[in-house]
Amino acid sequence: MILVDKEIKEMVNNKQLIIESFDLNNLGSVSYDLAIDKIIAFSEESKIECEEYELCSGEFVIVKTQEKLQMPYDLLGRIEEKNSVMRMGLIVSGPCYQPGHETYAYLRGLMIS
Repeated sequence: MILVDKEIKEMVNNKQLIIESFDLNNLGSVSYDLAIDKIIAFSEESKIECEEYELCSGEFVIVKTQEKLQMPYDLLGRIEEKNSVMRMGLIVSGPCYQPGHETYAYLRGLMIS
């Protein structure tokens, strides 16, 4: 089952699905665009936390979202890439969020071009 915007809003109003930092402007007809809270970049010597980072080809970062998720017990959450991001050469991936799981979303961004 794929949720439509009306169902997503209803779940958020019932303190499910997105329990922190929901932004109505990020809601699509059958999706929600997560917003970046912080970026974690890695160098050979250290880990850097920042709000902006310019990826070079072959580099990757971990992104923490502003939204905190609370998956209902009858729903699995998936991360999908946006077409506009794919065209820039950025691969974004994330785990499946299991029923009952509560967490901020963490995504991996990898620049390939």
